[in-house]
Amino acid sequence: MYRLTNTTQHYAWGSPSAISDLLGREPSGEPEAELWMGAHPSAPSRIDGGEATLLDFVSADPVGMLGSQVAARFKNRLPFLLKVLSAAKALSIQTHPTRAQAEAGYAAEQERGLAPKDPNRNYADDWPKPEILMALTDFEALAGCRDAEDAEQVLAELVSLGADALEPVRASLAAAPEAATVAAAIGRLLEWPADTRAALVAGAVEACGAGVEK
Repeated sequence: MYRLTNTTQHYAWGSPSAISDLLGREPSGEPEAELWMGAHPSAPSRIDGGEATLLDFVSADPVGMLGSQVAARFKNRLPFLLKVLSAAKALSIQTHPTRAQAEAGYAAEQERGLAPKDPNRNYADDWPKPEILMALTDFEALAGCRDAEDAEQVLAELVSLGADALEPVRASLAAAPEAATVAAAIGRLLEWPADTRAALVAGAVEACGAGVEK
């Protein structure tokens, strides 16, 4: 058995103290959102506090570390990443690809020469992201989307409160209230032109604030 030293990810939604309390150390002064335990290339666990990582160990002897069946099925890679999450704020919306989408998307971005942390990159690796959540404290998780009619009503309210830029998206939902239309509306928002994206977000936030005050 090996003792692992694991990487803490400092995302803005993280708690300032929960992970440090778990590890019995002083807080870093930054939000600490996730503690990664695994062999992900961007932040593999280190072995016994040294420079060697779990990724190094698995790569050097995949069958010995993983077993022959797992090594064959997952191309000599540890097929999961264990994360301890410590959320103090709401997380961002996340969409996860299938394995085929992840492999194709990652290969395309590699071919384009995008750096690993390039803001235009959508695929950090070629893995899908199925997840299991085991909550140790009170935690709310939402999966899926509102139906089209409900989403259209929410957008209509925001438009009435001043978020005029959302009107075309609302109208598309009203015209064809189907699940595929909801996906298209989300895609339209995610691909909103960069030069007006900040104004769109600011307008939506202002409308939400006005709605709370009503």
